[in-house]
Amino acid sequence: MVRGPAYYVWDISLRKQFRIKGDVRLQIQADFFNAFNNVNWGNPATNLSGAGFGTISSANPARNIQLGARVMF
Repeated sequence: MVRGPAYYVWDISLRKQFRIKGDVRLQIQADFFNAFNNVNWGNPATNLSGAGFGTISSANPARNIQLGARVMF
């Protein structure tokens, strides 16, 4: 058995809704994926006969931010 590194990801979503006029509303939202930008390494190579056994050569994506707006009527 080979144990890989730990995986820590915090996904956060913030939303705020405003009433514009009558039944018309505006919703603003921000989504943060991997909000604290932790480096999450991939799993180590597990081929025993390979020269790179146990090495980690990849990482998961960094922080991603998504902004959006919605008008509801």
